[in-house]
Amino acid sequence: MLISITLSSSLGDRLGVVPWMTISGALILLSGFIALLTLRQARLPQLEKQAAEEKKELVPAN
Repeated sequence: MLISITLSSSLGDRLGVVPWMTISGALILLSGFIALLTLRQARLPQLEKQAAEEKKELVPAN
């Protein structure tokens, strides 16, 4: 957070406020997509395990 404050204060005068806010918004969106992909990958093994257990329950024992 300290790094972002330093960058925004030093580059805000050179780039301008609007381009800096655009860059900031793009980085926030990128971090959101990365978080969603990470959560999806963490959840997939659990879903596969649950599907395998349900499949075992559906197979009749002879």
